[in-house]
Parts: sequence; structure tokens; C-alpha cells
Amino acid sequence: MTEIQCVHEESVLAAARSGEWSDELCVHAAACPVCSEVALVAGALIGEARAAVADEPLPDPGRIWLAARRQAQRARIERATRPIRIVRWAAAACAVATAAFCLSRFGPGLGRLLDALQPPASAAAPGMVVVQGMVLLIAGGAFVLTSAYALVSAFRSS
Repeated sequence: MTEIQCVHEESVLAAARSGEWSDELCVHAAACPVCSEVALVAGALIGEARAAVADEPLPDPGRIWLAARRQAQRARIERATRPIRIVRWAAAACAVATAAFCLSRFGPGLGRLLDALQPPASAAAPGMVVVQGMVLLIAGGAFVLTSAYALVSAFRSS
């Protein structure tokens, strides 16, 4: 415990707690360096204590713990699935780039390409042209479906 350095120190502390200052005590606290410091520190501490009591009570610790667990779980899932999302976005980018390349490469001659799928009137092997056309249609359909799936997966996961 600290040693009392002024006889009015306890009175100043009691007045600071209650907020009721007598005229003589006010004059003394203004003149005495020990009592003025006691009044200053006690006023600050009492103000902080009142402000702390007036604040909202803390939430339930169980709710805080559950929220922290959920947040940690989401962070672990985020870290674990990051490579999958990167691959999905890369697949979507490749699909878009391939489609853009195919359109730029075959776009002007797309009519000729579709005409080539028609069996010629006088072909030596008409069955072969039909088979080639069917393979091209199946491959194109598979590409479109795969690209659509990659795009949908990439946008759904983000």
C-alpha cells in the first residue's frame, strides 16, 4: 500500500468517487500537488469504470466459440479447395480461348466447312465422308458440352 502524503488525500479520493466536492476541498485540491494528482487520476479511472459498466454486455462465450470454429472451418475449406478452383478457372479460360481460336480460324470458312460435311454427289467412298462428318459433329458437341460445364463450374464455385 502507498503511504499517505497529505492528510486530505482520502477526502479528495472520496469526493472524486461521489462527485460531491466541498468548497474547502476544491481549494485545497487545486493548491496541493498530491491532492490534485489524486483527483486527476481518480477522476479518469472512475470515468473509465463508469463507461465500462455502461457498455453493452459481452455476448455468450459459446456463441463466440462456435463462430470462431465456423470461421476456421471455412478458412480450411477455402485453402483446401483453392487448387480445384484454379483448375476450373484455367479450364474455362482454355475453353474460351479455344472457342475464340476456332471461330477466328474457321469463322470465315464455316460455310465451306458445313458444305464439306454434305456427301458429294459423285464420291468414290460416300460412306467415309459421312463417318468423318459424324466424328466431327460428335467431337464438336463434346467440346461444347465440356466447355459449358467448365464455365458453369467455374462461375458457380466463385
